[in-house]
Amino acid sequence: MKKKKAIIAVIFLIAVAAIAIKIFGNTQAITQKDLDDSENAITMKNISQVMLNDTERTGEVKNDDIKSITVKYGDINGDSSVDAVICANYGKNYSLIAAYKKDGDVYTYINEIGVFNDVLQMELTELDNLNRDVVFIQERVNDKIGSYDEDIYLKGYAYDDNLKSFEEVLDYPINVASDWNVEWDDESNKSSWHKIVQKTKAKLKNGKVPKITMEHDQRLYVSSDIQAKDIPENDTYKLQSKRTVEEEYVWSDKWNRFILDEKVDKTNGKDVAAVLYWGRMPYALDSKFAKYKDYVKIVRDDSSTSIVSTDMLSDVKNTFVYTGADL
Repeated sequence: MKKKKAIIAVIFLIAVAAIAIKIFGNTQAITQKDLDDSENAITMKNISQVMLNDTERTGEVKNDDIKSITVKYGDINGDSSVDAVICANYGKNYSLIAAYKKDGDVYTYINEIGVFNDVLQMELTELDNLNRDVVFIQERVNDKIGSYDEDIYLKGYAYDDNLKSFEEVLDYPINVASDWNVEWDDESNKSSWHKIVQKTKAKLKNGKVPKITMEHDQRLYVSSDIQAKDIPENDTYKLQSKRTVEEEYVWSDKWNRFILDEKVDKTNGKDVAAVLYWGRMPYALDSKFAKYKDYVKIVRDDSSTSIVSTDMLSDVKNTFVYTGADL
């Protein structure tokens, strides 16, 4: 009799488990059916839970906070397979992006691309020289430290077969909107609000040596409201100066990324890649930031980045150089 009851209990547990899987889904793996139904609230949570487990980020956000799932398909490894890049948006400036490879009806984890603030757009674009897709995203970043900034960064990530991870190939603030009070550091009760705006047109030129051309429309405004303690109304701002800056990022096999040009670090004689010149940023329109105009962001051979003065760098002979407009 006890044996019979035990068998009945086991059957009951199996039935309950089957019902649970049917209702809540199998959270051990992501299936094609899940991705096809990613707008469903329950499926969304299933996908999210797998991603949090795979990336080991279960303690950073709650699965119940998932707001949306975005899926893009492509070939991450260059092996003509079907890969899915999934962006899980949890709100609160937290979006997790990871890549998966299709194996039958199941998608197996490749690696995470990273955690981002607010992902506005995500696209997979094949680079001819790499014979694989690169993940490009537009990330909106809000910052209220020292100024009120809302910037949109264009970022790119390519999978490195040797490192078995996604490596950054591009990172640039294409759109900038920044308000600040010049008198914040002054004891005066007056205000002097300045606004910087940059809007960028970016275009990829594919080929054996891919290039990304950027045309930046940059403008400086000053507000007539000298009493405002917070950001003034837009109609109080008057245009003070503007310019158009053209840049061209060129793919470098040596650096495995898009760079503006290559320099030599005078302190150690090593080559570095220049990826951002402050003098070409919109802030250079304001005399308050004149002291930064000769600074440049560089990438070193260990992938670390630094901000240094151009005085610390020298030209590299017999290499390509910046081909955009000189300022």
